[in-house]
Amino acid sequence: MTSDLQCKKMTATGVVFDGPGRVVTIFAHTAQAGSIQLKDGGSGGTVLIDISLPNNATTSIPLGGNGVRFKTNIYLSATNIDAVTVCWG
Repeated sequence: MTSDLQCKKMTATGVVFDGPGRVVTIFAHTAQAGSIQLKDGGSGGTVLIDISLPNNATTSIPLGGNGVRFKTNIYLSATNIDAVTVCWG
């Protein structure tokens, strides 16, 4: 179980958290169809989460169990996304 959760809202591509962590929930809003990728190891890192979203969507994406483990850092690559909130522990 993940404890001591932190959440960060982002509106552009960049580092969510510069350290290891387990992503447990993602909230996203789009005005037009878009996508998000969460990578381990920066912009050229390994894609661990890849999600496409439809037009005008507000979505909550819980990741079951202990979430998805990022060993190096948590990096967001976003296309046509108004806002993404990533929660990790």
